Amino acid sequence: MIETERKIIEEDRPVAKVCDRCSLKITEDDWMEWAEFMHWSKIGGYGSIWGDDTEIRLDLCQRCQKELFEDFIQIDLREESDGEESVVVS
Repeated sequence: MIETERKIIEEDRPVAKVCDRCSLKITEDDWMEWAEFMHWSKIGGYGSIWGDDTEIRLDLCQRCQKELFEDFIQIDLREESDGEESVVVS
């Protein structure tokens, strides 16, 4: 015999994301924006300009990502043909 008990587990889960640059606030209802939102987090190492062992975070919507990174980012476009995927580098 297996004895059981019922537990209510509370957890924090995101209900909105806010762009640190333009303050756009999105929710899961806008699934496309939600999926393309960028969250970046890093711990500064020894000698980091941000400070040793300092956590830095950045949250950006896709429009701000494009405006900030379009001059520097490397983009690989994926194309499908006859069920096979190929990569076109631009």
